[in-house]
Amino acid sequence: SRVAVDTTPPTVELVAHGPAYPLGGRLFVSSTSVLEITATDPVSGGVASGVEEVEFRVDPASGTPFTLFASSFTLPAGPHLVEFKTRDQVGNESALSSREVFVDTSAPASTLVIGTPQADLGGVVLVSPLTPLLVVSTDPTVAGAASGVRETLVAVDSGAFTAASGTFTLSGDGTRLVRFFARDNVRNTEEPREVALVVDGVPPVAVLLSPSPSVGGMDQAFGRGRVAVTATVADLHLCSY
Repeated sequence: SRVAVDTTPPTVELVAHGPAYPLGGRLFVSSTSVLEITATDPVSGGVASGVEEVEFRVDPASGTPFTLFASSFTLPAGPHLVEFKTRDQVGNESALSSREVFVDTSAPASTLVIGTPQADLGGVVLVSPLTPLLVVSTDPTVAGAASGVRETLVAVDSGAFTAASGTFTLSGDGTRLVRFFARDNVRNTEEPREVALVVDGVPPVAVLLSPSPSVGGMDQAFGRGRVAVTATVADLHLCSY
């Protein structure tokens, strides 16, 4: 009879289903990500006895023992160390493998930075069509995990959200609504925020009242001494606030 000798250990790896973001030796996932440990017994010299069992444990520093892997699992928020190994049908055992897994459960936070010129009139912010605006997003570290900001999106009034890239300005004149939010690398998404700004694109109007600006179509000439001057200045938006 023929005897087949299997001398090659199986291979094993940790697989994430759902949002996942590998960064160096770390794996960032979300609270909805499902983890699975897969093992394969490679054919070597035409022989493979097959995988017999897979064992794993989470956070070995806390004294967690190895258990047989039976089904996929999730992890609570924060950093975790997952160790795993496998053995084939004839006792060939893989080396112990491990993976740092960071469960990020928090969405980014964004703010709108308003440049100059600007004027705050009792909570109403006026800007010009040249005022630079910038949405700044950060991904907070919560329970020791932060996957980082993946993208920031911005929209004006009822327009569609587009990826924010640097500063932008507002055109036109009147009240504009700037809406924005961010998403991190494991798809945690911030609730959209909005800021109302009044764009003042119309310059003020000055009117000379006294002395009369013209007499008979000709400018007036004055001699030495002081001349009292009266004028009015009106601004479309400043008059409203």
